[in-house]
Amino acid sequence: MERTSQSGFTVIEALVGILVFGIIATAFYFSINVVIDISEINRRNTVATNLANEQLELLRHLPYADLGTVNGNPAGNLPAEQSKIVDNITYNITTYISYIDDPYDGVFPDDAYSADYKRARVEVCWSGLSCPRPAVLISDFSATTIETGAGTGVMQILVRDASTLPVGNAVVTITRNDPAVNIQGYTNSDGLLIEPMLTPSNNNYHVAATKGGFSTDYTVPASLAIPDPDNPDVSILEGEMTQVTLYIDQTSTLSISTKHAIDNEPATDVPLQITGIRKKLGDDASGNPIYKYDQMHPTNNEGFVTLTSLEWDVYRIVLTGPAATLYSVAGFDHSSPNPDPVTALTIDPDTNTDLNIYLDSYTPYNALFTVRSESREIITDADIHLVKNGGGYDENRVTTNFGQAFFRDLTAGTYTYTITKAGFVTATDTLEIIGQEQPEITLSLP
Repeated sequence: MERTSQSGFTVIEALVGILVFGIIATAFYFSINVVIDISEINRRNTVATNLANEQLELLRHLPYADLGTVNGNPAGNLPAEQSKIVDNITYNITTYISYIDDPYDGVFPDDAYSADYKRARVEVCWSGLSCPRPAVLISDFSATTIETGAGTGVMQILVRDASTLPVGNAVVTITRNDPAVNIQGYTNSDGLLIEPMLTPSNNNYHVAATKGGFSTDYTVPASLAIPDPDNPDVSILEGEMTQVTLYIDQTSTLSISTKHAIDNEPATDVPLQITGIRKKLGDDASGNPIYKYDQMHPTNNEGFVTLTSLEWDVYRIVLTGPAATLYSVAGFDHSSPNPDPVTALTIDPDTNTDLNIYLDSYTPYNALFTVRSESREIITDADIHLVKNGGGYDENRVTTNFGQAFFRDLTAGTYTYTITKAGFVTATDTLEIIGQEQPEITLSLP
């Protein structure tokens, strides 16, 4: 019998074909969208460049004396910020005009007149679709008259990072209320900005520096809240240069989890007072420190809170509000390379730190020991024997994998502790318990 052959697709082959076609079509669709977006960005960038050129042309036709922005230095009638609509797209135009002290004839104080010429920087970006790189044009303008700068002073701003290295392209703002001044400039590659031709004033110039992804540092005006700032607003003296140094660096993230020590389950809605204890704005009228960062952050209903854009500092983290009488800190661990307690946790620039805080039921008197070596390494499995002088308490604990041991249900008084660990010299001393203590003990090598 002769067999006939039939050609065609099975259901599976048809489905595979549809799937392959769908993948190719989707990839083609997204590729077309990317090409369209790139084309649109290029078109908008062309418009932005043209607008920047138009703004520079406007500046070139102004008298030299009129080259300045409202409340700027030099001052003038030009708006520092303006917008234009082209093809239903809003373009934001920023004009920054500054004095330049050219090293050709010396710089201040060797050159008494430190405003040799003016430099205009025009930046244009658009709203809506991503503006990955604004159009920026720069042009210099010179006067035709002789130099003169009587009755003014100069401010030199240095911007440094946490390691005291210069920070280039930092945004520096200089403001004053009466008469109004609002100046914006950028540091050079040496982290330096020189602002000449400033009217003399006593502690009236407020200076701030920042940069994308960096912290902000600033001077502080004297006030009733802070009568004696550590870094006060700046004075300008006639014929003199005033130097200001500000410190900024990349910000960090701190993620905190609060847990019950007994079962490691989340402890929810726990308010934490978080204070940067190395950086303060000044002191209040009673001599109490006013810290730059001092905020309350509660954990959420899953026991988490994340702090972003956190400045490098040493942070003290304590329970506050109802949690202060509901819980006691029974332990902690964190991912920081600095083996610090939660009462002095070092956060370095551009880092991500995970912190776990373990909570026990509240006791007014307790002790959380942390045991370390002379090189600050955590010591685990160390035996701690704690005895109250005069009797009434005699307990042993072994340190955890974070070098800790928690003693609860103590009473106020003097205790003697003895800490032993093979390979280390035994440590013994007294400890006064007046509340919730967190002693850190160092063991020495033989």
